[in-house]
Amino acid sequence: FMTNLVARKVFGDYGLGIWNKSFYRYSGLYHEVTELQAVDDLRNALHRLKISSVHLTDVLKSLDLRGFQLF
Repeated sequence: FMTNLVARKVFGDYGLGIWNKSFYRYSGLYHEVTELQAVDDLRNALHRLKISSVHLTDVLKSLDLRGFQLF
């Protein structure tokens, strides 16, 4: 259970997402990926996705307990 951090929102041909330490944005054929360097970057990415980061600490602890340290 839960060995990856994944979040995604799609708005037609435009989308934003997080896959572990990568924040990606695409629109049609355009695709951009940015590496998240710290927890604050992850918090900002979640904000761009309009997802609450209230439980972010718990999520990161859960991943760490499973041997997957994000930062």
